Amino acid sequence: MSLPGGKVHNKASQIHVHFIHGLAPLFVTHQSRMMRLLDVGISALGPLSHRQGKKMNIRFSKAEDKEFAENLTKKNMRTYYEKLSISWDSSLFDKSRNDFDNYEIVNDEHFVGVLRLWFADEALYIRDLQIKTDYQRKGIGTQAINEAVSIAKSRNFRKIRLRVFKINSAKLFYERRGFTTFKEDEHILSMELSIT
Repeated sequence: MSLPGGKVHNKASQIHVHFIHGLAPLFVTHQSRMMRLLDVGISALGPLSHRQGKKMNIRFSKAEDKEFAENLTKKNMRTYYEKLSISWDSSLFDKSRNDFDNYEIVNDEHFVGVLRLWFADEALYIRDLQIKTDYQRKGIGTQAINEAVSIAKSRNFRKIRLRVFKINSAKLFYERRGFTTFKEDEHILSMELSIT
């Protein structure tokens, strides 16, 4: 069992984003295939830095550590679940894990987040985006959105959709990245981003 912050072994399905000091990411590699960022339409990002000024080397790899994803999601969502009287159901998490494309977000061999995607006829859905607290507000969430855009484009989707609790400040993050609300329920906003 790997614990949060543990190391990830090199896997063929890893996606790497490559940075050159002071410049936006130049290309991503996925399964030994290189794509220039301009070709896949990812917005330019500057290099990501951690608190100590160390450049972060973020990559996305197919998730294998269920415990990390579930523990991080429970920890990050606990406050919202308590406020809305929602109980955590591990069996639903397990089922969704089988239905979604699950990615671990990794910095220098340490797990820092998870990205979970689901594909429907009309859109790619971000079903979960969780970042460890110490790594929030460092550009990793934006990079995850850009990764989702790249995946959506590669599969010819023109929309990315997600749902977020109204009381979750992440809704502002999504709005700043161009998502708009297309449906509103009592506690949840359904948001989408049109991509070209």
